[in-house]
Amino acid sequence: MRERLSSVGLIADHQFEFSVTQVDLADALGLSAVHVNRVIQEFRKDGVLDSQRNMVTLNDAAKVAEIGVFDNLLPPHT
Repeated sequence: MRERLSSVGLIADHQFEFSVTQVDLADALGLSAVHVNRVIQEFRKDGVLDSQRNMVTLNDAAKVAEIGVFDNLLPPHT
C-alpha cells in the first residue's frame, strides 16, 4: 500500500492513511488476526512502524521490504 500511495503522492513524512482493521487485513491475506497482530506488535517493538487510529508511520520501509521479500514493481514517481 505504501508504494502505491507514494506513486500518487499520498505519502507525507513516511505516513499514510490506512483505515483497514487487523481482522480485515488478516482476511485479505489469508492469515489469522492473531498472527497479524503479533507481526504488527513486533514491528512496533523494533521501531519499524507505528500506527495511530487510521494513520501508519513506516519508519523503516527497507526493513519491511527485506522481511517481506518485496521487489518494488511500480515505476518511480516523477
